[in-house]
Amino acid sequence: MEVHTADKELYESKFKQITDDRKALLDKCATSISQQIEIEGKTNVVVICTHNSRRSQLGELLTATAAHEYGVRNLHSFSGGSEATAFNYRMVNAVLRKGYCIQLLEAGENPRYKVSLNDHQFKNEFFSKVYDHKSNPSENFVAILVCHSADEACPSIVGASGRFFVPYVDPKISDDSSKEAEVYDAKVVEIGTEMFYLVNQVNSLLGRS
Repeated sequence: MEVHTADKELYESKFKQITDDRKALLDKCATSISQQIEIEGKTNVVVICTHNSRRSQLGELLTATAAHEYGVRNLHSFSGGSEATAFNYRMVNAVLRKGYCIQLLEAGENPRYKVSLNDHQFKNEFFSKVYDHKSNPSENFVAILVCHSADEACPSIVGASGRFFVPYVDPKISDDSSKEAEVYDAKVVEIGTEMFYLVNQVNSLLGRS
């Protein structure tokens, strides 16, 4: 699978817009991930947000996309929350607009999806769950917390080898407004830029680029 060239170029063109403080934080996270790959031969990243409905689901998908694009085959991404709700349909729509294909596997209050891009189907099913759900790794994973509520609710993450607070503004603020699609699309680019930067740094630390 190849990410659409324009998308990869877009994310990489925005690396220079990441602030020095954010780069320093992402670099620390990249160091933790690369060290675990060197020691264990692989690593798992769990992106955590309170409801596992928007930012963390997107973080999981974009980290997986970046890992595939940069050839970091032994980096696997997951997501979870301090509680389970549903993969919000607004974020699902934003992912669709970005060119991903989404297949509904199971309807209901907490739907399950398979996601693919071009000829690659992502291994994980996407649905809302708590971070310690049985489908997520239980130890030796790097936790990335993307909202303040999760940072406060989970001062320690059981089983995590590293814990990093990388917050993003919730696109929920635009729900049901005329700016909704624009805000969600911008969030895809924002998180995509930083997850691509993160995985690119991991690649560099491993001496692969």
